[in-house]
Amino acid sequence: LGTRWSTAAATHVIAISQATAADLQTILRVPAAKIRVVHEAANAPPRPTAEEIVATRSRYQLARPYAFYVGTLQPRKNLARLITAYEQLCQRGEVEFDLVLAGKAGWLSERIVAQAKQSPYANRIHLPGYVADDDLPALMAGARLFAYPSLYEGFGLPILEAQQLGVPVMTAKGSSLPEVAGDAALYVDPTDIEAIAQAMLRLSQDESLRQELIAAGQRNVQRFSWAKAAA
Repeated sequence: LGTRWSTAAATHVIAISQATAADLQTILRVPAAKIRVVHEAANAPPRPTAEEIVATRSRYQLARPYAFYVGTLQPRKNLARLITAYEQLCQRGEVEFDLVLAGKAGWLSERIVAQAKQSPYANRIHLPGYVADDDLPALMAGARLFAYPSLYEGFGLPILEAQQLGVPVMTAKGSSLPEVAGDAALYVDPTDIEAIAQAMLRLSQDESLRQELIAAGQRNVQRFSWAKAAA
């Protein structure tokens, strides 16, 4: 929204999260009385079968377990720190999983792509680009963990998509992300590379924590639906 945008003629403004509503008040001076929070929801595609997951992983040449991110490649998503955190784990010999960064190149993505391709562990960092809707559920469901340490999100829909498919989530404790993920994620300071590394390591190794977050995620997604949004 540009600075010339005005709410003077609007009787109501919909915000997709409490965090967005707060930003509207602080940055654009929208009166709180004009704002109503209406949460988004994740669509519920059929859960892929084990055979579909194996076939999709094979097409994307993902032979090893992997941490998964999906979204536009851009600085706001904090991917430079995610890559560095992964490199540190590799350097210490602590990981048995790859890193998959799925999504089309966005604003200022060149440095992110270059960092991944020039990494000493480039053969373990996958950049499949935009993933077709038909393939995304199987790629998500096949992941060991979902890594989403974004610096800022208005909502954070991929978190719900991961939770629907039974994938444990690591995300940032800022903007709207705790509002969406609830008690069903492992939270990190998105500026702390070591914290990101340790969270990925825990979710790859601690099976008790993984199952706890998977179960909590299944409960969490029930809070959101398009029927509730429409109502």
